Amino acid sequence: MNKRVLKILCAPEPAFLLPGIPPVVIGTSLGAKAAGELDLLTACLAVLSIMCINAGSNMLNDYFDHLSGNDWLNTNRTVFGGGSRYIQDGILSPEQMRSAGLTALISGALIGLVIVLISASPVILLMGIVGVLAGVLWTLPPFSICYRMPGEAYIFTVFGILPTAGAYYLQAGKFSPEITAPAVITGLLIAATALLNSIPDIEADRAAGKKTFPAVFGVKKAAAFYRCLIGLSYIIAIVSVSLECSFAGGAMFYLFVSPLGAACLISASEERLSKKGVNLPNALNIAHYVCMAAASAAGIAAG
Repeated sequence: MNKRVLKILCAPEPAFLLPGIPPVVIGTSLGAKAAGELDLLTACLAVLSIMCINAGSNMLNDYFDHLSGNDWLNTNRTVFGGGSRYIQDGILSPEQMRSAGLTALISGALIGLVIVLISASPVILLMGIVGVLAGVLWTLPPFSICYRMPGEAYIFTVFGILPTAGAYYLQAGKFSPEITAPAVITGLLIAATALLNSIPDIEADRAAGKKTFPAVFGVKKAAAFYRCLIGLSYIIAIVSVSLECSFAGGAMFYLFVSPLGAACLISASEERLSKKGVNLPNALNIAHYVCMAAASAAGIAAG
């Protein structure tokens, strides 16, 4: 494979691609159960589309962080923060990063169009348009939502609720209240992931005028907010089990992951998060998020 192509393919880091998969997995699992069968083709296409959109958003974010000086100012480089540094390290030029990001977004949109043609659903078309626009508006000037305000609510809705509900609709052909609890849990956890990943970037974000939650409110409040998001996800799971709703099986299996959730809460202390070069809390968080999706999907299938 051409070395330049390989470098571009590696630009969207796996740690930033993984969060896009759980919403589709959970929505697909519950939707397939409601429909009585799994449409494997559209499920796989949905995963591929969301990964392309996330990759495009990630690479364009790197490009615009380069233009704003954010990534050049960032001295706290971690696996989960500070961008890919591909531009700063001379691996890709800014133009190559921009082109790669746009290509990924367009690819995600085209895959979404294939899904629309297969499903023949105007609802899926509308949700796809919203998803692509959301990925663009997150980073693209003059909108640059990630620079203008703490984006946890935006991420909760656009990268959590929307893909979970969309994946459910793609399988079931309808919306249902049963998707509410898993969609909210997924939204909370992806918002928590974005929040935690932005903590190492506080100094650079403040210098570049990027108004993330940690940059605006500091490490202490960010750590407390993170714990609240994780804790609330478990409260919703407990309520789902107690109400014996259709997600009860998935919620029960999610509760089995609670020891890992507790590890996330313990590791995300203000003291640890204030240190440079720390990766443990973020690694535990990603593991918890992925395990939540796997456990919930297994619980839905077994229920």
